[in-house]
Amino acid sequence: MPFLLFNLLTGTGTGTLNCVAIVTAIFGACSILYAFLPTVIGTYKSKNTVGVNTLMFLLHLGCGLCFFYGALFFLIDSLGELYLLIQAATFMCLNFITTMGTLYVLLLKDQNRKEAKKYGISELEHYNQYCRAYSDSKSASN
Repeated sequence: MPFLLFNLLTGTGTGTLNCVAIVTAIFGACSILYAFLPTVIGTYKSKNTVGVNTLMFLLHLGCGLCFFYGALFFLIDSLGELYLLIQAATFMCLNFITTMGTLYVLLLKDQNRKEAKKYGISELEHYNQYCRAYSDSKSASN
């Protein structure tokens, strides 16, 4: 595995090794996306941010931004090589989706927390009184 990573970073090696390195790296990026996507989708549908771990999502947002900018520089550097260009573009897309989903959840949690504080209730009570009613009315109209 370190040999594949070295070939990927230096641009040396055969076409087969480059393809294996790209597939392995993309599989790793997809697994990170797969880990957070159900939480993001569930939060989007229900507007429930009570169980969201803010520190974990902030950490993931920071990592996602670093990976996104790293992939952006990698994309600029790989304009001459097709296999590196495909990998960089895929990383950018995956990290953009993950980062924007994470940012959405954090902003929604902050909004729910501020509204709960405004009414002088807990975040769970705010969800039960306001967000759940919104979610139920939205699902009833479909």
